[in-house]
Amino acid sequence: MKRKLNVTFLAATALVAVGCGDANGPMTVDSEWSGNISRGDHIEIKGVNGDIFASATSGDYVIVTVAKEGNDSDPNEVEIEVVTHDEGVTICAMYPDVPGEQPNVCAPGTGGRVNTQDNDVTVTFSVAVPAGVGFLAYTVNGSVTAMDLESDARAYTVNGSVDISTSQHATAGTVNGSIDARIGVTDLDYDLSFATVNGDIFVQVPANMNADVQLQTVNGSVTADMQFTIVSPGDIRGALGLGGRSLLMSAVNGSLELDTRG
Repeated sequence: MKRKLNVTFLAATALVAVGCGDANGPMTVDSEWSGNISRGDHIEIKGVNGDIFASATSGDYVIVTVAKEGNDSDPNEVEIEVVTHDEGVTICAMYPDVPGEQPNVCAPGTGGRVNTQDNDVTVTFSVAVPAGVGFLAYTVNGSVTAMDLESDARAYTVNGSVDISTSQHATAGTVNGSIDARIGVTDLDYDLSFATVNGDIFVQVPANMNADVQLQTVNGSVTADMQFTIVSPGDIRGALGLGGRSLLMSAVNGSLELDTRG
């Protein structure tokens, strides 16, 4: 296991909202984690209900602030779990286990599981991301916003929008929501994908980017400042610069716009 120095996690403190006298009413529970993550590794946030925000920091430490709020459910029942691994740090919102179901597990990448059942607690994450530290975000009911990053970013949700701006690579996906992505890299190290079912997609790239482009929509318009070929209705392909890695934009019910003025 690599580095991981000076890692802290501040104990949660309950802040009961005005007018609420019991633990099952609206309240907020705040906590904070900070740690040094090596360049090239990543901070990964896994939520279920709630938004995720990220912004660049000039410091060397990743700082994650968590706010929890519930109406009928107690925010104190939702724990924040930190998993350190060879590729960075994963932080999960862990809801109480559901009787008769497999226990909830916080794990990196595609591993782990979380079943919330009828728990209505929302968990909002705010993340300060140093340059060179990758940002990964997953939620189900909530939006993901990552602004002015200087590192690769990947963001996924089901019900919510995704808004990303970074000087490096980005990829994003949602089901019900729009995607707005602005990326600064010109030569891609890997394929990029921006996909939604119900929502529009806007992607801005540098004017001198080299990439093969595929734009797919079923019900929506396509705007792209490049030479392209209509392979079939709703399937447009072309190249930016010298071509290269793939840049895919895909929607079912939504319009696509590729802006090359970045």
